[in-house]
Amino acid sequence: MEKGQLCLTNPDVLRLSVSAVLEWIREHPEATIYSVSQNDWDGWCECDNCRRTEREEGGAHSGPILRFVNALAAEVEKKHPGKLIDTLAYLYSEAPPLRARPRPNVRIRLCPIGVCQAHPYEKCPYNAYFMKNLRAWSKITNQLYIWHYNTNFSNYLLPFPDFDERAADLPMYRRHGVVGLFLEGAYPPGGGGEMGELHAYVTARLLWDTAASPEKSVNEFLEAVYGPAAPPMRSFFDLMHKLVRMRWRGPAYLDSPFP
Repeated sequence: MEKGQLCLTNPDVLRLSVSAVLEWIREHPEATIYSVSQNDWDGWCECDNCRRTEREEGGAHSGPILRFVNALAAEVEKKHPGKLIDTLAYLYSEAPPLRARPRPNVRIRLCPIGVCQAHPYEKCPYNAYFMKNLRAWSKITNQLYIWHYNTNFSNYLLPFPDFDERAADLPMYRRHGVVGLFLEGAYPPGGGGEMGELHAYVTARLLWDTAASPEKSVNEFLEAVYGPAAPPMRSFFDLMHKLVRMRWRGPAYLDSPFP
């Protein structure tokens, strides 16, 4: 089966989608948020109507998506005014549209899927595009959510030294008006993942208090779990982060913090 996306300017697609969401609500009335999002790949519709909508929205692929989700959310609200519709700003739809604005019962969940996770987003030039999108979305909605990644999906056991990034960016999200945050880590069958428990512990402390010291949280965990082996584990942890803090300059690294 060839992968693709639905035509979101087709009225039949809207009608069937509204019916499907209303059925979800009937089956799971306890839920408060229902996701209506693009498939997890490229292949957006290129029919004349969708392309015209994109042009009207400044060329943003998110234009047809948000218009469609808004229309669906308006229909859902008639019967279920307390329910929220969540849609991803992901891959080709990360940039916001020019004109469309999320309805009050629509939540945008921005996904920084292409960023460098080694450094704080605001300080890493590779992440400038994401910060631009974050600021742009935060200007058009006060209900912005984030889908944040904190593992290596190609190999869960490889070192993933992102603690500098996470400690800086959870407070950064809050400063930019983000009100919902989901963190996706390692989820291989049977569990596992490089320092998965440490990642979970430090993340939980930061979510509870974004001003919490990640250094203190790391030490707390290592001492409680490894006991006498905590110092060498701390040395390994520091070595991994030292490597990503150094800046590449030609054939060598500069042993200094990333700017």
